[in-house]
Amino acid sequence: MLRLFLGIPIDTASRTRLEELVAAQPPVSGVRWLPGANWHVTVHFLGAVPEEMLPNLLALMQVGLRDREVFSLGFEGYMLAPRGQAPRMIWARYQRHPAYRALVQEVQQLCAPVVPPPQAPRRNPMPHITLARLRQPVAPVLPSVPLPDLPVDQLVLWASDLRPSGAQYTELGQWRLRPPAP
Repeated sequence: MLRLFLGIPIDTASRTRLEELVAAQPPVSGVRWLPGANWHVTVHFLGAVPEEMLPNLLALMQVGLRDREVFSLGFEGYMLAPRGQAPRMIWARYQRHPAYRALVQEVQQLCAPVVPPPQAPRRNPMPHITLARLRQPVAPVLPSVPLPDLPVDQLVLWASDLRPSGAQYTELGQWRLRPPAP
């Protein structure tokens, strides 16, 4: 079984800014900053998928995403997440965007025949990058450095291998979105 998810990779400008921001954070007990290699915006978490389903999933994405256009997500701010519960993560949050919501819904529909969703579909998903995990209730100082808009020009299928040191991701597929029509 493969533990899979589809997501948006982080562009160079955002990655550089986030690396500087994380490097400048003072150490706080209970806060584990994620490595830059793991930064992404999740589009759809598939969960455990039998390996033999991978070719079907790759083919569905290839066909289903061919007409999806490039768009950008505007940065909104940093937050502790999830809201309304004891925080477990620090997010770099992006503004909700109709194109992101449509992409999430389309990907969920494309994946459903191959892999039934492990959770209820997200109706109004919030695009974000998980920057840190909180091991205990803490009140870290959230960064205030803004991030550039995030270009959404490709979608990646990653396998996630959970290890005691943290998740390690392996790219299994990548699809470029097409430029908008002139």
